Amino acid sequence: MSLRVFAVVDANSTANTSNPGDGSPWDNVGTVNGASALYLENGWVLTANHVGPGTVTFDVGTFAYDGQSVRLANPNSSPSDLVLFHLTLVPNLNALALASSTPSTSSTLDMIGYGRIRGSSAQAYSWTDRNGASHAGTGFDWSGGGAKSWGTNKVSSGGLVTSADLGNGTVQAFVTSFDQFSQTANEAQAASGDSGGGVFVKIGNGA
Repeated sequence: MSLRVFAVVDANSTANTSNPGDGSPWDNVGTVNGASALYLENGWVLTANHVGPGTVTFDVGTFAYDGQSVRLANPNSSPSDLVLFHLTLVPNLNALALASSTPSTSSTLDMIGYGRIRGSSAQAYSWTDRNGASHAGTGFDWSGGGAKSWGTNKVSSGGLVTSADLGNGTVQAFVTSFDQFSQTANEAQAASGDSGGGVFVKIGNGA
């Protein structure tokens, strides 16, 4: 599912810019319109509707949009924030198997996107929230532009959302958290540029 989230940000993201080699379809994630897209099969690509169709670049090359697109609908017929679009040429990429059910709580996820990554070393920050409370912590700046990268996370406890609409169509989604730093080895969260990217979950020994 694609919410209006924004690339995979991970403390190790400057190193996590090549295929993780764990079975996730790294090659099927590309970039379109400054964000991300996912190649399915037979020339069809999936991205967020607010990203939109366009010329898409994968590791195997750049492919033009042929003008065919379909905005997907939810089971209640309301428009979703997902769109399929077709390419003029079929990339030399494997067909992608789509999940038929929502991942369960605590399922480990691989995230792959084309957005911003870590742009500085870890440093101390302080900020004031909308209620006026002061906070301090350690973090890092975003990079100036996007890069293909990967990270991991888990579906949060109670993090299954049946309906959410951020102004681009209603989606069914799940939630992850970026404040439990030992949750996975390469804990990541979405940042600017990840819209339309891939989230993958392994079932048993397969992908």
